[in-house]
Parts: sequence; structure tokens; C-alpha cells
Amino acid sequence: MTTIISVVLGCLLLWLAATSPRFRRFSVMVVVLFAISAGIWLLPGGPPEKQAIKFAVPQPASYEEFMEVPAAELAVTGVSIQRRDAAGEGYKISGKIENRSKSATLSSIKMKIAVSDCRASARCVVVGERTFRIKAEVPSGQTKDFTYELTGLRGVPSRDDLTWNWDVTASYAK
Repeated sequence: MTTIISVVLGCLLLWLAATSPRFRRFSVMVVVLFAISAGIWLLPGGPPEKQAIKFAVPQPASYEEFMEVPAAELAVTGVSIQRRDAAGEGYKISGKIENRSKSATLSSIKMKIAVSDCRASARCVVVGERTFRIKAEVPSGQTKDFTYELTGLRGVPSRDDLTWNWDVTASYAK
């Protein structure tokens, strides 16, 4: 019985769609509204404000667990970064490493460099970042100079007004 009613209703709808322009417009509006409602209902995660991209602000890092020579017993001073050539492809970083440890000989440190361009807007934009390891044999209670050829900073503008931030992220002892 329901099959006969469904067939009759289907035939009636087809006849109305074929003969009545007002019914066709009504049918199109109903289908469009149904599609929009179904799309909103089926969106994963709910409304668009919940799906917006959220930029994570990195938490200040604590590198204590990566320090074989504790940060309190290690000093990196006089850090200077200079362009190696006019094209700005390579840079040379130099400075002094002081090992204030009583017993451990420092074998190397890991540094993270971030290059920022602060002139374009009120906020600085990071234009290059690299982590690298500097080998330096520094016995306890001594200070040694270090130099490292810093490469692999692609896309860094070749200007002298960039802001360089560095951080020691790990230290290794013998």
C-alpha cells in the first residue's frame, strides 16, 4: 500500500515540476535549503568559529633536561654574527664559551638561532631559524673562543638591520 502511495506522490510531483514554473522554483529553493542545512549539520567540529585556525604561542622553553653541564655553570658571551659574503648566503657566528663547572669538561653545545625582520611591521617576523651544534673542548674552569660557519638560512634578506636571537638548547660533557 505504501509503495502505491509513494509512486502516486512521485508522479504528482513530476507532473507539477513539468507543468508549473512556480513549483519548480519552490522545489529548487527547498533542495538548496536542505543542502545548506545538511552541510551545516554535518560539518565536523561544529560552527566555523570553533574550526578557526589557532596560532599557538610557543611556551618559553626550558632546556634544563638537555644540559649535561648545567646552564648556571655555562656562559656564552660576546656572540657576534656577521655576513660571510655580500650575497648573504652564509654567516659566521663567534663568541666565547665559559665552563664554570667544577668537574665536567664541556665537549659541545647546541644553539638555536632565530633571525627576525622587525622593520616591516610593529611585530617582528621570523625569516630564518636553525639549530646547530658547536664542538668546543672547554675544560672545567676555562674559557675558549668559538667560531661556526652558519649556513642553511635560506630566504634571509641580505640586510644588516635584522634581529638575531640565540639560545643554548643543550650542552654535552665528556
